[in-house]
Amino acid sequence: MDVLVSLIHRQGEVVERMTLLDEIWNDDEAADDSLTRAISLLRKAFGNIDEMTYIETIPKRGYRLVPPVIPDCDQAPILNGQSRSDIGIAVLPFQTFDEVGGEFFLAEGVVEEVSSRLGAISDISLVGRTSIGVVTTQGLTSPEIARKLNVSHLIEGAVHRTSQIINITIRLIDGQSGTEVWSQRLDGEIEDFIDSRQTISASILESLGKALGVEPSPAPAARMTKDRDAYALYLQGRALIQRGMVEGAIAKAVELLEHALELDPEFAECWTALAEAHIHITVYTPCLERVERSEQAATCARRALELDPGQGYALAILSIHEWTCFNPAGALEYAMEAYRLEPNNADVTLRLGSSLLYLGRTREALPYIEAAIEQDPVYGRNYAMLCAAHLNLGNIEAALSAGQSMVDLGIPGLHFAVAQAVAGDHEGAFATYYDARRFIGTLIMSPPGSTEVSDEARDYYLMTAAKGVCSGNAEDRQIYCNILEMLHQTLPEPYDQSVAWPAIWMGHSGLVMKLYRECIHPANMPGLMSLWADVEPINRTRNHPDFMSFAEDIGMVEAWEKFGWPDLIPFDPR
Repeated sequence: MDVLVSLIHRQGEVVERMTLLDEIWNDDEAADDSLTRAISLLRKAFGNIDEMTYIETIPKRGYRLVPPVIPDCDQAPILNGQSRSDIGIAVLPFQTFDEVGGEFFLAEGVVEEVSSRLGAISDISLVGRTSIGVVTTQGLTSPEIARKLNVSHLIEGAVHRTSQIINITIRLIDGQSGTEVWSQRLDGEIEDFIDSRQTISASILESLGKALGVEPSPAPAARMTKDRDAYALYLQGRALIQRGMVEGAIAKAVELLEHALELDPEFAECWTALAEAHIHITVYTPCLERVERSEQAATCARRALELDPGQGYALAILSIHEWTCFNPAGALEYAMEAYRLEPNNADVTLRLGSSLLYLGRTREALPYIEAAIEQDPVYGRNYAMLCAAHLNLGNIEAALSAGQSMVDLGIPGLHFAVAQAVAGDHEGAFATYYDARRFIGTLIMSPPGSTEVSDEARDYYLMTAAKGVCSGNAEDRQIYCNILEMLHQTLPEPYDQSVAWPAIWMGHSGLVMKLYRECIHPANMPGLMSLWADVEPINRTRNHPDFMSFAEDIGMVEAWEKFGWPDLIPFDPR
């Protein structure tokens, strides 16, 4: 609010960043990040009404509030048509106390059900499970967890099983003080909870809604299963999907989920989880059949939707597959419908943002990307999207800030390095890009089917790549372009992201257009978001005389004609 007041007092004028930092934060060490966050939140509050930018970034200087400002004290700020709320909730993993032994999964099931029902309430912002999984392993207190996840409340609980009965306790915790606001206890046998799971979650949500002052959604809970074994296999598979970087985890997840569906073929949520697992295989493992895997994911997603049309995340997976079918217009349609059904799902929100970003509609994409970060604030992948978006918009400082966040959260900083190079910090960019060697074998896989190389050869290749992308030297760039052409011709998977992404960053337009004309798959697809940075040499592809023909070949022009033209091509140039 202080930032907004300061901008209003100087409406239409450029307000220097340093001025805002001095006026509002004084000598606070975190001031720079706080200012960036404040600007992001204000833009989100204003939304994108009539495609107007209300707060303009003046590169390397500051910000300008663009009139008009229309105050409305009676309504909450609007983001893309959604009313925002001050209620942010993180559902933490429940504790399990088991006096019987053997396989026991009810705690995970209760968390799943409560999260699903809370996610359907428009007045609540629900944090994604990825960020929760990261933060809860750090040994923090409740207020510390709430601050890190940027939520007002936490939900925690416990499941206690004896030989006679099961007891479930659920508590609502005030995030600022760590004190208990509300609690509820349920007792019964295991069969009671499996057979009446939706009734139980509805009972909990009704009381919880009263404690929070919100009205729970009357919509039915997700279609689950009454088969105890299928439910246990589903929960185990879901847990393994979240550990996708662990060797063999996703393959095991597929095995478990397929077994669950053998027990209950009408388990809609499980079909969606299996679709997600197939997408994860294409992105996070050295997979040679990426388009085929994407089709498998789409088949599973379609089956989920046949059983339960409310499966928003299944629609988001279909959105991914439509890109592999060169149908961006269909991809955007699926992404918009997914968001309508599940606006509090961070993966769904980011899917809509990324679809717009790939199409060059960055200004429209940015609020969704920021909303996904609000929903999943310590997931580094989201900040890669934010870094690329700000780079596209020419917000260099914001791009650098987002890039630093992704590195701080343990994600390879390739997009950060590109932003550093654009900012003129070629030495820092080289160091950031070259540091990606730490992640090889974990977050960065060797191209599928490629032979093992020595550490020395790997480091030499990464050094050459870092020079080509980050040095700003034409000779270094040409050397690496030649290597990428050779890799495209010789690799068993010639469309791997290790070829596609740097080709875009270096403006190797011929290779970029050849590669994406021939094959788009879930692993190389995110490279498309970098096409829209209007900086040398990235913009060489967009400025190439064959670009519009290329855009038509891969389906972009059809999407633009249907939904609107990109920021850098505001009308049909043909």
